[in-house]
Amino acid sequence: MKDINKLTTIVICCAGKGSRLKKHCPKALIDISGKPMIAHQLDAISGFDDVRVVVGYQADRVTEYLNTHYPYVSIVYNAEYETTSAGDSIVLGIKSRKTKKNVVAMVGDILINGDDFQKFVKFGDNCIAGCSPESDNPIFMVLDDNDNCISFSRDKGQMEWLGLIKVEAECLNEGRGTLYNTIKPYLPIKVLELRAKEIDTPHDYERVLSWYNKRFM
Repeated sequence: MKDINKLTTIVICCAGKGSRLKKHCPKALIDISGKPMIAHQLDAISGFDDVRVVVGYQADRVTEYLNTHYPYVSIVYNAEYETTSAGDSIVLGIKSRKTKKNVVAMVGDILINGDDFQKFVKFGDNCIAGCSPESDNPIFMVLDDNDNCISFSRDKGQMEWLGLIKVEAECLNEGRGTLYNTIKPYLPIKVLELRAKEIDTPHDYERVLSWYNKRFM
């Protein structure tokens, strides 16, 4: 784990409004069984010393929580959060200071099993996290016969995009809106299936609560 830590920067995008969820707070602070989403994410990725969280909407609330409970986290502010997307925020986080060889980038609205995350980050090459399609507004990944993502689609695909990637830092030099658009030039990339769920709508939220309470089955 020490060697992986030395080589890995983690960037989490928590800048957006999450308006479709209708919670009137950043997704990072929505409650999942007594803890905010960002706490579940940071607990799942424990063991890394270069962790950056990009904030925007209600940045003061997210910052206060992180400073109190996770003071080792570096906070990066995206002043243009209303007109930019997750890929842009991730790149902003990467460029905020010197970055390690590999970057694990993730959006702030996924709940992930910690054991699966550790296996994911230890994978020896660039990779993308996926799950069986289930959320209300999925982005699909089209895979080849070797489980590599070759394209993204709103219509159909074998796996659902989760918004979690591990790539060499040089792959994230330029934001292209969404995170999946940002990595399109580097496809095909290996897809690993993880126990994880995205929260984008109230229905997603209720489904994830049930899934979490069953202990990430």
